[in-house]
Amino acid sequence: MKRVLPVLLLLLPACADPLQWTSQWSRPSTPGQTLQADLDDCRAEAAQGTERARRIDDDTRGSATRRATPMPAPWSATCAGSTPIAPFTNRSISACAAAATPRPDSAASQQATGRAGMGERPIQAAVLIIGNEILSGRTQDLNLAWLAARLGELGIRLREARVVRDDPVAIAEAVRALASAHDYLITTGGIGPTHDDITPASVAAAFGRRLVRHAEAVERLETYYRGRGVELNAARLRMAEAAEGAELLWSARGGIAFRVENVFVLAGIPRVMQAQFLALAPTLVCGPPVVSRSVDCGLAEGAFAEGLGRIQEEFPAVEIGSYPYDRGGSYGARIVLRATDHHTLNEALTRVMALLEGLGGEPKIEANGL
Repeated sequence: MKRVLPVLLLLLPACADPLQWTSQWSRPSTPGQTLQADLDDCRAEAAQGTERARRIDDDTRGSATRRATPMPAPWSATCAGSTPIAPFTNRSISACAAAATPRPDSAASQQATGRAGMGERPIQAAVLIIGNEILSGRTQDLNLAWLAARLGELGIRLREARVVRDDPVAIAEAVRALASAHDYLITTGGIGPTHDDITPASVAAAFGRRLVRHAEAVERLETYYRGRGVELNAARLRMAEAAEGAELLWSARGGIAFRVENVFVLAGIPRVMQAQFLALAPTLVCGPPVVSRSVDCGLAEGAFAEGLGRIQEEFPAVEIGSYPYDRGGSYGARIVLRATDHHTLNEALTRVMALLEGLGGEPKIEANGL
């Protein structure tokens, strides 16, 4: 089975209790607590120049409001068209590394940089979730929501997500389709030592490349297992296999991951995947961060649907969504507005508030902005 204990021992060398990490697959980590230790380590490594990493700034759990931390100047300089994130944005990312730089040699990065400079469509990404355990309902995926939030904060729009079974043909077909249609593709799951960990081979097939043993990855594994007096057997060596020409993405907390052109091959365990993403994030070409405003409305959707539609037509650059809820028989909706331009977003928000108040509602702007 995927994501078994040996994988955890490799990918999480600093974890004192591997079973604690295993449980993260079925429940989200606590903001500002367990993950903070990992992110502090990322920051220390970045300061030493040994790692490019990022961290999440969280306020105390349970706080009624959450503060957004603007991206420092070094990070803003590397992200095309980036601007500080406005208030109400939840769990914004700030850079750990002092000199993070994008990959100018990447075709996707060059295209994204060109679009950002010309003001054309935003940088787009897709996520491919791999694993029979997801499709069977045995395991609940926690990675998609986390990635969507982090990508949005980097000004990268998540445009599509798919879940595929552990089948090499299905994975390769999905990789080809998503990688060709988006600037970045992130895959999660299937990079361990067992027979059903077939993501690296499938990605190699998608690009018509040979599956090879990555020399630097082998060195990392040898060092790790030698230091623990554990045999580096054939099964563990499978974790060093990748498409020919792949770039190793190594971090102390995330272990081994790979990049093949515009595809990032990451782990399925949420805590491991998060560490891997935080390490690779400074290499991405970014756009203006997506800012959200959320309005809690006690009116049923039918009351404001027509007016809200007119506002959407008036502000095409703002994504406006309505999400109904039932609170003990009391029906209402949460209206979420998303855009990269603060002024336009606030104008649309003002119109929405006026619409709801004119219909007798008592709209409230929510602090977290989601």
